[in-house]
This record gives sequence, structure tokens and C-alpha cells, in this order.
Amino acid sequence: MHRRVLKDAELQARFDQDGFVVIDMFSNQEFNELKSILSQLNEEKKDLQFNINTDYKLSFFSTEPNYRKQVFNSISAFCMPVVSRFLDEYEPLIVNTFDKEPGEGEVPIHQNWTFVDESKATSVSVWIPMIDTTRVNGTMEVVKGSHRVLSSYRSPSIPWVFENLRHEIRTKYMEPIDAKVGQAVILDDSILHYTSQNDSETVRSAIQLIMKPNDVPAIHYHIPSTSSVGVDVYEVDWEFFTRFNMNEPPTGVKKVDELTIHQHFLTEAELVDRIAPLKVADR
Repeated sequence: MHRRVLKDAELQARFDQDGFVVIDMFSNQEFNELKSILSQLNEEKKDLQFNINTDYKLSFFSTEPNYRKQVFNSISAFCMPVVSRFLDEYEPLIVNTFDKEPGEGEVPIHQNWTFVDESKATSVSVWIPMIDTTRVNGTMEVVKGSHRVLSSYRSPSIPWVFENLRHEIRTKYMEPIDAKVGQAVILDDSILHYTSQNDSETVRSAIQLIMKPNDVPAIHYHIPSTSSVGVDVYEVDWEFFTRFNMNEPPTGVKKVDELTIHQHFLTEAELVDRIAPLKVADR
């Protein structure tokens, strides 16, 4: 039995069924204050180096741990009293700022990494767009019902079970979420999601808080280069993610377990079969 994610029962029911909810989260004043915090952070980001080469700017990829800590501290301090109106005793683990310049910024189909033991609890991403978003400027797109049914073992070193289905997923199953200023999309971290490039003339900025239940330890999976099925399990915290480079093995954290996994690459028929019960219930 999973502990609940959201305080409101109706929102929780929708979250359980679809894998996400859209919430009117911020007042105009709160949103403007958040926008001001982001503007200051972006001023300080201009001269930073990044350890992942992408055509979007994600603060998590900064090579400067102090900047990542600053992003975490300033945004979480402001957002936590607001987010806590809706989430049931959750705390931030990673906080990201995210900018897509015009004509750039596609984020490939993915699930977020595993951050907790998903047999017991659910980690979530709170995605906060800083402008109204549509498919034109690269809004969030999801596969409804794909949460909890693909793989519980996800990290930079573990291959995606849907790797051979990217084109089919993007063209057949993705549904865009048109979000408005002041709203937040709360996603189960295991849901399949994607954002297209920004085809508008305006920078599309967003903030993301990856959050876990207060009473559940955070974990990180890593497959050593010498193994194909053995997974090391590390217990981590938010500070680990301010210095972590996803191209490298974890350092400075305690290994608490070793698992053997057998990842099965899904066919399209298997994908449809797994998400079908929840999609049928949605009709």
C-alpha cells in the first residue's frame, strides 16, 4: 500500500489513474515573486559551464555545485510553503531551472530516475511553467497510465525498457498538457514524458522540484561498468545531487544494497497492454 501523495482525495484519485495532475498552485503575487527569484538565478547562470551538452539549459547540468545549491535553497525555500498546501509531507530532493531558447530544447522521451523504493512510496516532479505552455513552445507531454507499469529500476546507467519505441510513443501515445501561468503539473516520476523543442519566439522557462516523502529514504541505482545485471543501491540526499555528474559513478555516498535485475525491452503491443487498463478507466 503506497502512502498518499496529495492531501485532496479527488486529486489523489486523478493522480493514481493518470500519473499526473494539474493544479492552480500560485497566486499572482506568489508567481511574480517566484519569477523574480528565477530572474536573479538566471543572471548568475550566464557564465557557468555545463557537463552535459544539450540545446536546453538545465541547472542540474552545471559544473558548479555552489550554484546548484543556490538554486535548491532559494527556490525550495520559497516554494515549499506553497507546495505543502497540496502534497502530503513531501520534501525536495532536486530543484532545477530549465530554459529553452526559440528553435531549441527538445527533451527526449524518458522516465525520471528512481528516487525511492517504489514498492512503498512515490516520488514526484512538480513542474512549474513560467509562461503559458502549449505544444508550440515545448510543453510537458505524457503517456497517461504509463506510471508504475514499465520499470522501477531507472538511472543514468540503466537502459530504458522502451528504447526501441521512441518514435511510436511520441507519435501515437503522447498527450500534451497546456499549462497556464500559476499552475503546476505534479507528475509521478515513473510516468513516460517528453517536451518538444520550442517553436515560439519566446524563451520557454520552467522550474522543477523533484520531491519525496519526508519519511522515506532517497536512493540512487547504478550499474557498475563490470556488470550487466547487477545494480548497486546507494542511499543519497539532496546534497548528493548538487554535485552528481550523471556521466560518472556515484561518490561520497553509502552503498546499502545490491540487486540483480533483468530488464526486458518492451514491444509496442506490450506497452499498450500495460497502459490499457488505466486508459480504459479514463474513458
